[in-house]
Amino acid sequence: MSNSPELEQKHADNRQERLEFIKEWADYVRTHPDDVWGPQVNKLVNSQLESARHFEDERPDMDELRESPLLNRNGDDDATDD
Repeated sequence: MSNSPELEQKHADNRQERLEFIKEWADYVRTHPDDVWGPQVNKLVNSQLESARHFEDERPDMDELRESPLLNRNGDDDATDD
């Protein structure tokens, strides 16, 4: 299944925007001392780790998922095997 031309263009534009940002960031890192951009990177990485930990804590237990009627593939209303 192919994507629509609009979606393909959106993806191409997004990729181009990301590549431009990477080039700008690389230039910034080359032209500024480590003690200027280092704390900025640390703040970003720490916030990403905090967010990941939050979602890990909110994730349901695997036993709860296995017992979920949404995962019952038999089509029965009852998720137990009799």
